[in-house]
Amino acid sequence: MFVNHDVVYTGNFSLEGIDTIWVKESFRNIVFLHGDGEELIVKEYGNSETELMRAEQRGTALCFEGNGKPLVYVGICGIGFSSGVRVGHHKIELTIPSGFKGQIYGESKSGDVFLEDTWELQNLQIKTASGDANVGRIRAEHILIESASGDICVAEAWGDRQLFSASGDICLKEGRGNLHAKTKSGDMEVGGLNAETVLESISGDIAAGFSTVTQPVKITTVSGDADIKIAADSSVNIEAKTVSGDVSVHLPLAQISSRSEKHVLAHMGSSAVENTPVMYISSVSGDICMDD
Repeated sequence: MFVNHDVVYTGNFSLEGIDTIWVKESFRNIVFLHGDGEELIVKEYGNSETELMRAEQRGTALCFEGNGKPLVYVGICGIGFSSGVRVGHHKIELTIPSGFKGQIYGESKSGDVFLEDTWELQNLQIKTASGDANVGRIRAEHILIESASGDICVAEAWGDRQLFSASGDICLKEGRGNLHAKTKSGDMEVGGLNAETVLESISGDIAAGFSTVTQPVKITTVSGDADIKIAADSSVNIEAKTVSGDVSVHLPLAQISSRSEKHVLAHMGSSAVENTPVMYISSVSGDICMDD
């Protein structure tokens, strides 16, 4: 009897001359793991009807691409009949040598993408449609994660970071480097911020924590709330305004130069006002709250 997690293919691939690992799948989950060997090990999970991925070297890139489509699982009178695979029970697993420092690109339409463990790469790019993107700890020059309706969850990311989701949530717990994060209806929770930051949301809420402010910050929402935490020893000029929401400031060390229910100008730190970066926060109908 078929077991959903059967390994239907195992292959070893040399990474000599390879600087990019590229994986594109339609419905299966993609899982990237660290390994102790010198070769890339690929395992595909499925059943006898699973269409295996195509493997091809294109220049310095090792590419894996799947065209399989999940078939319908139908229940009649309490009895399940399957004419093919069931979504969510199939995956491709890539165990990559820990010494690989190149680029990883993973894309799945309805499946999730996982990058587990701790990684040091040149570039990382993950793209999903309805699947989630789950990343452990990553250091890379450039990090780009995009999802249409799936969630994005990153434990720690160091580098130039871009996180974009339409209706999914975005969560970044820790890290360093520039950050541009954008959602439409999803919520956003990001922490450990210390560099140039742009956070955008339409109807989702934004919760952001700054360990320090050294470069310009821009945070905008339409109907979502913005809850901003700023380290007490930061040096920053702050402007926060809303159209129909409220602005509240609970920063004991801030020097308030102008305050109303809907607009606040403030300065933190001992540096001259003209020498400190600007944090700009705006909302149309959402509330803005700042504290340390």
